[in-house]
Amino acid sequence: MRAKKLVEVFVPLLVFSLFFFILYLFSKEQVAALYSAYREGQFQVPSSPEFGAQFLVSVGSYVVGLASPIIGGWWVLVAYKRRVARIAAVDRVESLLTGGYKEKLIQRELENWEKVVLEHKYKDTGDREFDLDRRSPVFSVQGRLVKLEVKTESKMTKVEWSIRGFKIDENNYSDIRFRSFQEGQELIVEFSPFSHWVWDVYRVIDGKREWLLNTNHDNFNLLKAGLVNIVLRAPFGSHQYQNMKEGDLINFSYGNDEIGFIDSSQIEVRYIKHYRNIDDLLKTEGLVNVFPKAKDIGEAIKIINSFTNYDQRIKRGGVYAIGIKYVE
Repeated sequence: MRAKKLVEVFVPLLVFSLFFFILYLFSKEQVAALYSAYREGQFQVPSSPEFGAQFLVSVGSYVVGLASPIIGGWWVLVAYKRRVARIAAVDRVESLLTGGYKEKLIQRELENWEKVVLEHKYKDTGDREFDLDRRSPVFSVQGRLVKLEVKTESKMTKVEWSIRGFKIDENNYSDIRFRSFQEGQELIVEFSPFSHWVWDVYRVIDGKREWLLNTNHDNFNLLKAGLVNIVLRAPFGSHQYQNMKEGDLINFSYGNDEIGFIDSSQIEVRYIKHYRNIDDLLKTEGLVNVFPKAKDIGEAIKIINSFTNYDQRIKRGGVYAIGIKYVE
């Protein structure tokens, strides 16, 4: 990486230096010829207007030809230095906040379904790093997002993220295409240490985690209207709801619409509770708080079973009730 940066810096400087050296040689010969003619008394300046005009045009063309690459080279160099300075500034901020990538922390133990994923990855690829990760905890690294555009072997441009030097692309995090994080935002990455397989990426705002949750059209409109007080979620999905805490932030989305911190309509977690089944949850939390438009528990259960595999996931691991509040 350091060698690559040195090449990026010194190659433009070498090209500019070579160009200016050629200009110097050219101008040196011209000046020497004029000086020799003057010493020998052969240098005469005609006084006709035509010569004056030609002389001005020649001098002007020479000045423009000499100044254009100088100004262009200076502009390119300034733009490059600004980009380097911006990336360096982000790195300095990240270093002050979280330290380097080498200071990765143990975040948690692997879930059973994550072990199954790693086992399948090992069988499909034969890469032993996935096998090693099955016996390793999940690590995390925290820092500000730097987005990079990388050229592939097929000359295509792909997006790559860098967080404290930890690289993320579509090879180790397929959801990168669907996440709309902005450059400079503070993120936490949960990953396995050997394969660098990424399990989750989420934003941190003032030390609080922001959860990105999808919902259906009807529930989205109810949330947007502020009519839902309890959000129901089943386990064994892409989120570890047992890690959700009071004070965490939630951003709900449906399609291309989002409500939460992106729209400045802040939604905060009041509490999270686990129940064995739907009946216990609805009786304790209240039907109107979870499904304000449902007529009875039977209709609420039909709505829940319409979500993919929710009935099976709830039978296996129960169901979570997430109490939320809307912060002005």
